[in-house]
Amino acid sequence: MATGSIRKALIVGLGNHPLPDTRHNVGMMVLDHIARWKGLTWTPQKKCKGWVATVHESVMPLQPKKTRKRQQPMQSSTTLLLEKPNSPSFTSSSAPAPISIASALCSSHPFHPAPAHTSAIASNPMPEPLPEPVRWEITLLKPKVWMNESGQSVAKAVKELNIPLANIIIVHDDMQRDIGKLSLKQGGSAK
Repeated sequence: MATGSIRKALIVGLGNHPLPDTRHNVGMMVLDHIARWKGLTWTPQKKCKGWVATVHESVMPLQPKKTRKRQQPMQSSTTLLLEKPNSPSFTSSSAPAPISIASALCSSHPFHPAPAHTSAIASNPMPEPLPEPVRWEITLLKPKVWMNESGQSVAKAVKELNIPLANIIIVHDDMQRDIGKLSLKQGGSAK
C-alpha cells in the first residue's frame, strides 16, 4: 500500500428507525454512541437511504514481540494505537482490521490500559521500526428503512462509497443472546 493512501470501512447500525429505543434498534444505538463519543454529526444521505457520519483515524500496528527463548512460536496479536492521545489501545488476536478499529471506536474504557509506548519497548530494548500508520476513513451508516429492507441501503452505500466487502461491519440485535452480550462473526449471514 502506498504511503498516504486511505483505507475505507463501513460500520452499519441496523434497526427500525420509526421505533426508537427498542431492543431491535441496538445497532443504531451503538452507532449513536460512537458518533457522540467522537463528536460526529449525522447527515442525511439520499443515495444510501440513511444517515451517515464519517471519522478519520490513523492506526499504528506494532510489530509482534520476538522471543529468543527456545524457538517459541511468535504470538499472533496486534496492538493498535489511535493517533489521538488518551485514546483506547488494546490487544486484538487475529481480528480483521475493521473489527479492531470498531472495537477501539466503541470502547470508552481501554481493554489494555498500559501506556502505548511501553508495550513494545518493555520486552525488547531495541524494537524494530514501526510501520507507517494506516489511515482509515470509517463511515457509520444508519439505514432509514425498515430492518428487513436495510440490505438495499447497505448495497447503495458500498457502491457509492467504494467500500471493500471485507471492510464492512454490521451491528444488530440478536434475540438469541442475553442483553449486554456481544459476539463477533466474520462472514456469512446473521444466523
